[in-house]
Amino acid sequence: MQKRRSALFILVLALASCGNGLSSSSSNGETVNVIIMSGQSNMEGWTRSKYLSTNYGEADLATFSSGYENVGISYKGAYTNYSSDADFVNVKLGQGLGEDFFGPEIGIAKKYSSLKKNKKLYLIKYAAGGTSLSSDWKLDGSLYSQGIDYILKSLSSLILTGLTPRIISFLWAQGEADALNESDSKAYKANEKSFIESVRNSLKDYYVSSLPFIDAGVSSSPVWTYSEAVNKAKEENAKEMDVIFFSTIEAGLHYDEEPPDSPDKSHFDSDSMVKLGEIFMSKCEGYLL
Repeated sequence: MQKRRSALFILVLALASCGNGLSSSSSNGETVNVIIMSGQSNMEGWTRSKYLSTNYGEADLATFSSGYENVGISYKGAYTNYSSDADFVNVKLGQGLGEDFFGPEIGIAKKYSSLKKNKKLYLIKYAAGGTSLSSDWKLDGSLYSQGIDYILKSLSSLILTGLTPRIISFLWAQGEADALNESDSKAYKANEKSFIESVRNSLKDYYVSSLPFIDAGVSSSPVWTYSEAVNKAKEENAKEMDVIFFSTIEAGLHYDEEPPDSPDKSHFDSDSMVKLGEIFMSKCEGYLL
């Protein structure tokens, strides 16, 4: 079965390479919205689900746990190998670092559901905690190539079901690792610029015109010594490269309450993680079919 799946994947990529992937690979299939999610631990999802009950009622908690039928996700932690293996499943809790953790996908699904859209939304998440643009995500590094491969494999899964995927946004939550030392923070603007250009080129067969790149700022946690420099670089790239940047600090996202006895100041608290996803989705809303 695995050999057959691999052969079909290669065939799909060959078809897509013949022209614009939006039309050549599945011209008669329904065109569906796809959002790519990438970055480090706050995108992978290192936030603990058990604290959600502090800020959300039974109805929300039940939906978070049972899942959203109108939002599918293909996810993989690059270093943990916690993955759906390029298959799409309904978004629910337990699609982060492990079964007790979650990421922005919950807030994305929550916000999308409130829009009352008829189309199903598809998310593809490939992320890895503790990774930097200065080394791990370099264009000649393994994370970049493996990430693109996973995204393409997930897109092929949609094509094989008769759908035509259209990427409407690339979400990026990263920069904390580069904010740990001065040299990496100073190089962040150039490194991110190269990354964005390469992502847009690698995925050009699956979006129309220009790929919206939505960039979340680094938090004000004292863990990230040079966060101000990284955020400044992100803001400058947003002005120069048709990138949408938003400040997690101005959004009021916090990291200093959970766990109550010893807060994990590297990751957003549960209600802020949901809000992070909601903000991401609100930035994507205008690109939906």
